Amino acid sequence: MRNERRQFLKGAVAAAAAMGLEANAQPAPSPPPLTPSPRRKFTICLSCGPVGVPDDPALAIDRARRFGFESIEPSPSFIAKLSDAELHDYLGRMREANLA
Repeated sequence: MRNERRQFLKGAVAAAAAMGLEANAQPAPSPPPLTPSPRRKFTICLSCGPVGVPDDPALAIDRARRFGFESIEPSPSFIAKLSDAELHDYLGRMREANLA
């Protein structure tokens, strides 16, 4: 007799809980519409020296492109050594890689 009563109470509590959950259930809210994020005022810049990567400006463009950087910080001494044509080439490679 005692087991029947316990089984009945377990079933009644489970049914009441299920009905209570169902009554309070609300549809999931729809996600907010996707809006483009505002443009940042800065870029993610690769500066080889501070992160311990050997400073090779010729490879900096390729590294920045491969690892998702948006700009590079070339060495001033490297830029000073370039001829006008080499500087034009270097800036062209940066533009092709979409780097600032």
